[in-house]
Amino acid sequence: MLTKNDLSQIQKIVQVETKKIVQVETKKIVSNELQRELKPVKKDIKKIKSDISIIVKTYDRDFVHLRRRVNRVESHLQLPPLPAY
Repeated sequence: MLTKNDLSQIQKIVQVETKKIVQVETKKIVSNELQRELKPVKKDIKKIKSDISIIVKTYDRDFVHLRRRVNRVESHLQLPPLPAY
């Protein structure tokens, strides 16, 4: 027959092992839930990066075009170039 001391030791072992199992399973559940929730966020970030890239390319192209026009006007009017700021 088991003594109180034996039962106490068994209880401690079971608690420790149960705690380990619960921690592992909790991590799995939280990780899966987090991945599921992050999926649309990652998709949105990818879309935003794409949009920003398009905007930067557009403004860069427009800036280069305007710079050429200004240079042409300065040449035509024989004006000195504007100082860089």
